[in-house]
Amino acid sequence: MLVFQDITEKTKLVETMQRNQKLESLGLLAGGIAHDFNNLMGGIFGYIDLAIEESTENRVKQYLTKAMQQSTGRAD
Repeated sequence: MLVFQDITEKTKLVETMQRNQKLESLGLLAGGIAHDFNNLMGGIFGYIDLAIEESTENRVKQYLTKAMQQSTGRAD
């Protein structure tokens, strides 16, 4: 007695699940990297802002202000 079974649908389902798991893992990794990068940039922005406030030289303030504007994407 022979029994044949079509496993095409099952194989496709397993492949789809594996692909979804890989994409989910990649999303988590990208989110973690973005979070760490934002933390780093937050510290840099804080120190630039502090340097602007503490500086007594107008030219230095101008350069720091431009650096802050460029790094945040604002052209104020």
